[in-house]
Amino acid sequence: MVATQRWVHLPRLAVELPEGWTASESAVFTSPAGLGITAATSRPPDGADPHQLAHQHRQVLAESLAEFSETKLEETTAFGGVPVVGRRFAFKHDDTTWCGRTIYAIVDGVACTVSAGWPAERFAARGADEEFDVAVRGVWLLADFAPLDERGAAPTEAKKSAESTAAGHRSPVEPSVWQTLRSAWSDPTPRSVLAAEHGGSLRWSEDELQLCAALLGAAVFPTVNPERLLAQPEATRWAILDAVGRSLVARHVIRAEDGRTTLTEETQAQLELAVFPDLVVQAERFFPAGLQTWWYGLRPDRAIEVSVESDGSRTCASMASAELVRRIATLTGWGNCRAGAGEARTIRPENVFDEGDDVRAVVRIRTLWREGPAGVGGVVQWAFDVDGGIYSVVEESTQSGARWYLQPSDAEQTREELLAHLPGGDRT
Repeated sequence: MVATQRWVHLPRLAVELPEGWTASESAVFTSPAGLGITAATSRPPDGADPHQLAHQHRQVLAESLAEFSETKLEETTAFGGVPVVGRRFAFKHDDTTWCGRTIYAIVDGVACTVSAGWPAERFAARGADEEFDVAVRGVWLLADFAPLDERGAAPTEAKKSAESTAAGHRSPVEPSVWQTLRSAWSDPTPRSVLAAEHGGSLRWSEDELQLCAALLGAAVFPTVNPERLLAQPEATRWAILDAVGRSLVARHVIRAEDGRTTLTEETQAQLELAVFPDLVVQAERFFPAGLQTWWYGLRPDRAIEVSVESDGSRTCASMASAELVRRIATLTGWGNCRAGAGEARTIRPENVFDEGDDVRAVVRIRTLWREGPAGVGGVVQWAFDVDGGIYSVVEESTQSGARWYLQPSDAEQTREELLAHLPGGDRT
């Protein structure tokens, strides 16, 4: 079976105008049979509704078309459930009878009309009505990208909003639910395949994920700093959001439904794990050349991995929650490390990669989950020497500043340290 090719048309003009100007946009879609269908948007008068648009347009049609006659005016829906007014009419052009259709809608303060006219005899057998309906079904009204702008008045307020929203979406998981997963996390048996088990992975820009979080009802997306976009001038921010929204439409990530812009079910099922997780784990690997970061949002039945790429983008991959510890062990390097053979010693964090020391990488794991109304979790750290040996890292505060105490360890001890800072573990 050959899949039907889908084409997405999006306007490409971006214009900066002085105060007081208005703008409209239009596009013409031509069917294989040659029927031209025009979709146009504009800013309607304050308080206008689709019936008023239809009434005003009727006067224009009556003045510009010969022998104009209205054959039907009805209320219906389009654009994913938006209430619209539809008009059917007839007129004369070059002594030939033509048929016409127009629909009128107002969504989030934007007026949209879709219209077409055709010679009655020429298109009688070509299904002009059906082609008009195809075009209308394909039109999405890209509005409702506002949550990010409205919630982001201040970054601190945005973070508080995200925390309260997450609390409203998810109740704390009973500790006993995690016990089955702890059995899997404790298993040191390596797996040959680390790919996602519940779905593939997608690459995202920071702005795309920020918009997706807003559409899910959260103000921030993990690993994405909202201040970067919120610090932009309002006009720039709206231009970015508009471009991002159109990109997501072209990728079939968002859709119009009941007059609102929403994520597709598949995308929502994956990304809601990041903004409303039951357990959060962040793994960071520091080394002389830079930093690698992996973030995990887990629920007992499924999880998401968010990888921060070197170009600033994010890769989001679905995975089984049972694979958490194996995944971290492989990516951070302690899954196949050697036991630390050096002596216990103390170093300063700021000097960790100096030439005088043999530390070549440091891994830091942060965990967080809810038990009742409280958030609990912890931090564990390890260091690797030039020979691949591993050492546990305990941070100490002194009058002269922070110091790290490095104690020789091995892969099994490292696993036990991590398990102690996951649900059901002994964090003492």
